[in-house]
Amino acid sequence: MELPGRGKYEDLIMDTATKEIGHVEMLATMIARLLEGAPATMTAEAVRTG
Repeated sequence: MELPGRGKYEDLIMDTATKEIGHVEMLATMIARLLEGAPATMTAEAVRTG
């Protein structure tokens, strides 16, 4: 659905960006769940090495 005052390409880019942000959120949630209950040293190492 094209929003008023915007071109179809801008809408396409915004839709794609929104979906990609959702993917990043899913990955962050997955990593957080995998680190639940992990020793603090392992969690700190994961944060430090990125």
